[in-house]
Amino acid sequence: MKSLRRQLSEAGIELFADFSVKELSYFKIGGKAALFVIPRSEKEVSAVIKACKKHGMPFMAVGCMSNMVIKDGRINRVFISLRNGFSHIERKGASGIFAGAGATIEELMEFAAKNGLSGMEFMSGIPGSVGGAAYMNAGAFGKSFSEVIGAVYTAGASGSVKKVKSCKKVFSYRKSIFMKKECVITGVEMKLKKSTPAKVKKEVSRIIELRKAKHPQEPSAGSYFKNKFPEYVAGRVIEECGLKGRQIGGAAVSVKHANFIVNKGNARFSDVVKLADLVKKTVFKKKGINLEEEVRYIR
Repeated sequence: MKSLRRQLSEAGIELFADFSVKELSYFKIGGKAALFVIPRSEKEVSAVIKACKKHGMPFMAVGCMSNMVIKDGRINRVFISLRNGFSHIERKGASGIFAGAGATIEELMEFAAKNGLSGMEFMSGIPGSVGGAAYMNAGAFGKSFSEVIGAVYTAGASGSVKKVKSCKKVFSYRKSIFMKKECVITGVEMKLKKSTPAKVKKEVSRIIELRKAKHPQEPSAGSYFKNKFPEYVAGRVIEECGLKGRQIGGAAVSVKHANFIVNKGNARFSDVVKLADLVKKTVFKKKGINLEEEVRYIR
């Protein structure tokens, strides 16, 4: 670890050792990352990946850490934070947008509304970053981010930036090929439709208010289990199994929306995992349905 820190420091890359990620995560759960690195360019991202591979250290890109359940204690990984160096958003042609992976979905939607670009209003109110949304193919209301993605830009150990055009082989329901590649998403290109700022803003506001009315406001990792359309809606079957309000330690199934596990103020990683396991076992026993997590466990 010391040699890896030295190599990255000598390259001028900002980093912090044993960095607490608890307050940065949406769930307000988590311990300390072995290294928290803040690259400012694709070149620095590539340098970090190359160094991690050389020293046998696992790495992962992070934006807002909104769909992660992070373990307590020390996390033996390098967290590559894209929030500061990759948050640029700009027009791409007549009706497209390019956004850095570190830009938030909120910032992206504000830009789209201001420029009267329509087609991804369903993403409004989703917490997280553009890179994270592409990585897991986030979505809502039966739609997915991949429907508006034109291309994804990645950086790897080779030092070159690759452009991956969107297609069925790249994305599937809450999945992408980037989950299996040793690279980091640095930017996303979206294909949208021309509209007016007023129309887009109105729809964005409507979606956000709808989400606020349905979703809990306590710290969480968002929708916890995948919805396997048209087979079932996770929140509905969890509620039908009488699990709303069930609590283990500081973690509870939300009484507002059963597909949310929320932090009541002092939840630990183990509380969340035990509760999720209880939900899965109960739903399988009563409904014969195998729930699958949408969130990522970071151990």
